[in-house]
Amino acid sequence: MSTNETIRTSDLYFAAFLQSAGCKIVKTEKDGTKNIFHFQDDLNRNLKDAYFNEGEESKIPALKFSNAVRSLKTMVYVRN
Repeated sequence: MSTNETIRTSDLYFAAFLQSAGCKIVKTEKDGTKNIFHFQDDLNRNLKDAYFNEGEESKIPALKFSNAVRSLKTMVYVRN
């Protein structure tokens, strides 16, 4: 993955993981009833594999993850 590619997801918890890992939200969009989050990972890590395979990169402090979930939910509901 090159640095100009983004990670797209409609999965709120994966989005919270990406935000907790330090990825920047590039944009959000609505696709029907789903919200799509676009993230930029400037460090070029393979975070999708880390998240789904519980790799070393997937270790995020619980409070940081919980706060990311809350902030993303607020973003989604305030936007709608």
